[in-house]
Amino acid sequence: TQSIANTTVAGIRRVYGEQTGDILAFLPGAGEISDATRQLEADPLIDNTIIAPLYGNLSQKEQDRAITPDSAGRRRIILSTSIAETSLTIEGISCVVDSGWSRRARFHPGSGLSRLTTVRVSKAAAEQRAGRAGRLGPGHCLRLWTKEEQYCLPPFHPPEIVDTDLAQLALELALWGVQDPAELQWLTPPREGGYHQAKKLLFSLDALTSSGRITETGRQLAGLAMHPRLGHMLLQGKKIGQASLACDLAALLSERDIQRNNADDATTDLQDRLNLLSLWRDKKIAALKNKGGDPGVCRKIDTNARTWLQRMRERQKPCAPETAGLLLAFAYPDRIARRRHGRRESYLLSSGSGANLPKFDPLSINEYLVVPKLDAGRKQGRIFLAAPLSIAELRQQHRNLFDQKTEVYWDNDSRKVVAVDRLCLGAIVVAEQSVAEISADQVVQAMLTGIKAMGINSLPWDRKSRQLQARVDCVRLWRSQQPNESWPDLSDSELLRDLSWLEPHLTDINKAGQLKQLNLLEIFNTMLGWERQQQLNRLAPTTIIVASGSRIRLRYQPGEPPLLAVRIQEMFGMQGTPVICEGKIPVLLHLLSPAQRPLQVTSDLAGFWQRTYPEIRKELKGRYPKHFWPDDPLAAVATRQTKKNMIKPKNR
Repeated sequence: TQSIANTTVAGIRRVYGEQTGDILAFLPGAGEISDATRQLEADPLIDNTIIAPLYGNLSQKEQDRAITPDSAGRRRIILSTSIAETSLTIEGISCVVDSGWSRRARFHPGSGLSRLTTVRVSKAAAEQRAGRAGRLGPGHCLRLWTKEEQYCLPPFHPPEIVDTDLAQLALELALWGVQDPAELQWLTPPREGGYHQAKKLLFSLDALTSSGRITETGRQLAGLAMHPRLGHMLLQGKKIGQASLACDLAALLSERDIQRNNADDATTDLQDRLNLLSLWRDKKIAALKNKGGDPGVCRKIDTNARTWLQRMRERQKPCAPETAGLLLAFAYPDRIARRRHGRRESYLLSSGSGANLPKFDPLSINEYLVVPKLDAGRKQGRIFLAAPLSIAELRQQHRNLFDQKTEVYWDNDSRKVVAVDRLCLGAIVVAEQSVAEISADQVVQAMLTGIKAMGINSLPWDRKSRQLQARVDCVRLWRSQQPNESWPDLSDSELLRDLSWLEPHLTDINKAGQLKQLNLLEIFNTMLGWERQQQLNRLAPTTIIVASGSRIRLRYQPGEPPLLAVRIQEMFGMQGTPVICEGKIPVLLHLLSPAQRPLQVTSDLAGFWQRTYPEIRKELKGRYPKHFWPDDPLAAVATRQTKKNMIKPKNR
């Protein structure tokens, strides 16, 4: 934003010095216009010149100042949004400076909200902008982008049907009896996601049935010729005796903001706008202006409100602004918001989206708000207009918005299963209380969720269970090509992906600390069954008997050969490398010194005796003189004893 303003100001300065006549500069929005205005007003070289902003939220007087030539003949620099492309006729423009950017509202079906997005102008829009210069004489246009960028511009902006809220369209089609827009021929068909979101909203407003057919309420909304949200608010307002306030709110939301952006005490509070409207109706114009109100907008709002009241055959009467939130909830059930715990200006919407108030906004003292106007934003939405809401009144008047449900879930903080009764308003939890009795299946499912969250190492593994897991996985890999033979996948990732194997064993367990009751070795053996256990013992034994007669444990790791760590003296006399799995898998030997230090890693025992042992025998004799180091290890007797213990005196 700052970069766009800076670049545009630089272009204005250049044109101002090179050309004569009034300048029209196009920027994306009010923020960039404000930045550019400050820079130009502070520039001493731009003297005796009117700097005039032009965008939709200005008063009529401010807009007239921009589009009318100065009576004293001073030059004008008009800083405008896209509003000046076609909507307004501006006399005296001889130069156009085009930033090449515009701001467009794009509806996001996922959130149900619109978001203002800064985008490149289309080629057609750029031509329209250039055409504003020199309509009555020679003109000049400075485009602040390159020729290469010009080629990349889209020919036109997307049709409005692609980026807009489709609620009114969906309601109109339902009135015709059309449930699927594909039944009709379109120049540009509505997007499926946006149309689905529109039908979802209409269902929440009681305008459509669950099957998509129009209801009597929907027919009434279609007859009001306004957005279904506002129409629903008017109908409900009439039912509860608040038709006058409902019409005021609908009119306020249908016009540009009644409070000027540059007002010193501007807030997001819709009640403040209602108070400004009351000042205008009481003809307190000075007080209205003092508080930043726009009399011209007030007049339009009052006219619209009176028109809608007449259509509803109601009379205008004094209303209490503090009830505005309740009425707005009928129009925006998906934008009821609750303040997040410990975060003053941050709110969670009933739709599940997040939104923030401006910092230090007075509305942040309210726990609940209704937010009729906000920008979706990329992460958190920004609240522009809101009203306080009494949740108690809402429950009384709008009970169908609330759901009572029991939730059983895993709590990561307490590391246990928690059961609560919750009163929910969409994604908002309004109230909750603990539940004493819940079904065993609910507890088991919550425990499975907790185990997934904590990871497979939250289970009580020990050496034996890990070894069995590794043996099974090794055999599964070794025997993968054997017909009619399949072994379970006990890898950590697969065990965690599908925890159904654990479900029967989680009875009476509802917290992480109780998982230690599980015996994983027994559970895995149960999964295998008796026959598979016996086959596993044959194919991947836990131990192997070496030449000395010692039974030594094998270590297994999937994808690697089984490992046997054995002292070298215990292998004397053994010619070949030990094998397992029906003689197909050789063991990887870690040959150790008498002090259990590694001497050699090999899967070729015969080669070790022939090539390596003669080279290290002298060193071993010097380092371990008490042990037997024969010249011919293949002819020697394997032993786990020292020379002294090998030679025992005969009994007399």
